[in-house]
Amino acid sequence: MYSILAVIDDDQILQEVTDSLCSESRAVSTFRKADDALLQCAVRQFDLILTGQRLPGTTGIELLTHFAANHPNTRRVMISTRADFDEVTLAFSRSMIHQFI
Repeated sequence: MYSILAVIDDDQILQEVTDSLCSESRAVSTFRKADDALLQCAVRQFDLILTGQRLPGTTGIELLTHFAANHPNTRRVMISTRADFDEVTLAFSRSMIHQFI
């Protein structure tokens, strides 16, 4: 089963992502805070992480940087309408993000 981690602080977007991606072949774990998601990563591997840029206590880029260093095989995608595009471009150039939506 393909395992997806969604870390998004907006409840409506988090629900839409879950509804769109959840299927018999995909499991979606959702969190609003990066710290809670990182605790789950200590006991489980994910194939894909989707995150927003603005999260309580951190940024999506910081979270994806952690994944790049500690879970390099996890695909990393940022979804955001409020991101600083200079930061996103820098994260792309450093291979912290695979895709931005």
